[in-house]
Amino acid sequence: MVEEHGIVTAIDNDGRAWVETNRQSVCGQCSANKGCGHQLLNKLQSSRQAAIVASVKVRSQYSLQVGDTVVIGIPENTLVKGSLLVYLLPLVFMLFICWLLKWQGYQEQVTILLGFVSLFSSFYLLRNIINKSSFQQSLEPCVLKVLVPIQNTETTIVTSL
Repeated sequence: MVEEHGIVTAIDNDGRAWVETNRQSVCGQCSANKGCGHQLLNKLQSSRQAAIVASVKVRSQYSLQVGDTVVIGIPENTLVKGSLLVYLLPLVFMLFICWLLKWQGYQEQVTILLGFVSLFSSFYLLRNIINKSSFQQSLEPCVLKVLVPIQNTETTIVTSL
């Protein structure tokens, strides 16, 4: 489960909550951080820009209030499936169409043109797949834990209400 801490900013009528999270860098957490170009780019970006805030709509089985600190999450397999779908489907679709046209003996210019047409057609197909409500529900993060502050201290305890 990929987890992130956030603060509830709004509650919708349908019971879903809007949670604000700060984008965090993963640089410095791997063993190759000294020789990695991403760490250098991240330092350059963070010096120019403060933390990036993202607002996410989440499902919750808890009764939340605005200002609550929560831990939200999304299953790792859903993240992998979504990434494969977004990156691999258009590429495979385009390569298959190009191979099919080349095998049928079409000229190279026609193959290239229809390859790009198939690439953009796969984006349309991908949009239709993503807009299905069942697929969207699997991508929607949910509240895993509610962090409740202890009175008169700065520590927090985790509750599973």
